[in-house]
Amino acid sequence: MKAKLFVRRAVLAAFVVMMLANGKQAAAQENETCLGCLWDCYGWAAQQNGIWQIWIGGLTCEAGYIECFKRTLIGR
Repeated sequence: MKAKLFVRRAVLAAFVVMMLANGKQAAAQENETCLGCLWDCYGWAAQQNGIWQIWIGGLTCEAGYIECFKRTLIGR
C-alpha cells in the first residue's frame, strides 16, 4: 500500500519537475509577460472608486490573465 502511494507521488513529482524545467515563459506580447500584464491591471483596478469597482476590476484582471496564459499554452 505504501509503495503504491510512493510511486504515485514520485510520478507526480517528476511531472511537476518536468513542467518547471521547461522554462517557457508565458508571454502576452513580445517582451511582455502575462504576469506583468496582470500586475499592471491590478494597479489599474486598485485606482478604481469604491470597493465593488475594485473587486470587479480585480476579477477582470484575473480573467484577462487566464486568457493570456491559455493563448500562450495553446498558441493562438
